[in-house]
Formats: sequence, structure tokens, C-alpha cells
Amino acid sequence: SDSEPLVGSADPSLRIRALLEPKLTALFPSVSLGSTPVAEKAVPTNFPSVIWELFNPKILVIGSSTGGPTVLEKIFAELALPLRCPILITQHMPPVFTATLAERLTKISGIPAAEAVHGAVLESGRIYIAPGNFHLSLAGTRERTTLVIDQGPLQNSVRPAVDPLFSSAATLFGEKCLGIVLTGMGADGKIGAESIKRAGGSVIIQSESTCVVFGMPGAVMACGAYDKILSPDEIIAELQSKVASKKITSTGMPSAGGVSYA
Repeated sequence: SDSEPLVGSADPSLRIRALLEPKLTALFPSVSLGSTPVAEKAVPTNFPSVIWELFNPKILVIGSSTGGPTVLEKIFAELALPLRCPILITQHMPPVFTATLAERLTKISGIPAAEAVHGAVLESGRIYIAPGNFHLSLAGTRERTTLVIDQGPLQNSVRPAVDPLFSSAATLFGEKCLGIVLTGMGADGKIGAESIKRAGGSVIIQSESTCVVFGMPGAVMACGAYDKILSPDEIIAELQSKVASKKITSTGMPSAGGVSYA
């Protein structure tokens, strides 16, 4: 059978999964074990669906908590330059640590990354990180977007929270907004993901089997406000196509392509 190579695998986790998965599936047919290919998962119908092949994001927003920094480093270490849109990240972290995260992402990716500064104009090809103890959101227009940093009330018991970033990005960028919810405790990002989907944008959540904690992605999955459930490697592949791929010119050489996000 298809599981025989796994049973003989040197990886004990694969052997155990191969032995247990058929039994668990038989006992709990309605529970996802995280191994079903994304293409076989039904896209929720309570939010507008996205034709992924035609989806062309002009902004990428990412929310993460427990286990997030490791996944973020993996993603950005492997993305090809240049980026064709701005990227904004809310990672649950205290002050100082968010600045360190920005420095780390710059070092491993070559992409300019920094803590967001209030009033700054959003630029394509850069990474903006919510400063510790400050919410990050967006204002202005899709053509001229500015960063908003505030110390408003805690949301989902945290500050920075993912929801303000996601919801404001959905308001300004609508169907051009791509949100990603990575590993993390709690349900922060659920309301923001719902906002993105209602606006016609797209949401990716990290697969349960690759999360340190499936709380945040799980909350989004439970409400149906997502398009794809992907592993970090699969997320990288999609981002290569959507925000970081290099176009091939008639000379056969890679081209940077457009850099405008408006």
C-alpha cells in the first residue's frame, strides 16, 4: 500500500503516523489530521472565494505568535528578491525583541526590515514589523498608505495585535490583500482574517502539523475565513509566485518586474 514506505522509514514520526492515521481516520472521520492535500480541501463558502491563479496581491500582512520567529526566518531566508509589494508583520513580542527580529530578518533575507514608524509612507519591497507594545495599522489610500502606531487597548489580551493590521489592510487593499496566519496561541487574527475575506482578499493559514501551537490558525480555520492551509515550505512556494518571483525576459534573464503596490 501507499503507507508501506513510511512504515519502513527511518523517521519514527513517519512510521507512527503511517500506522495510526488509518485507524484514527476510521474512528474520527470528521477530524482533519493535517495530511490531506490542500487541493482536496473544500474552500469555505461562507466568504467570497478567490480564483488563486488570478489572485495578484499588492500587500502581504502576516500574524504570528508562539513559534512565529522561527517560521518567519525560514520564509524570508528563502524568498527570492525583489519583492513586488510591502510586507507587514505583527508578531506577539515585547519591546526590543521586535527590533531584534527586524535586524535578523534583514540579515538573513537581504530585504530591508525595520520596526514600523508612525506616519511613514508604505513602500514596496520592504518589511515593516509592529513594535513591541504598539498596535500597527494602516491609514490613507491604496495609492498612498501610511503607518499608524498606537497604544490603544489590548486586543485579544495582547499588544501588538494582529487584528488591527489585518482589518485596516482589508479596508484599504480589499481584493489585493493577502493575509497569512502563522503558529500562535489564542485567536488573534480571526477577526482580521474575516475582514480580509469579506473584502475579497485571500488568507493562508499554517498547517496544524507544522505549528508549535495551532491556536491562531485553528481559530481562522474554525470560522472558515481562509483559502489555503499550507506548511511553511508550501507558503514559501506560493509567495515566490505571488510576491517575489522574477519574470523571465525575452533574453532569458530574470527581470525585477514591477515594484509599485498601488
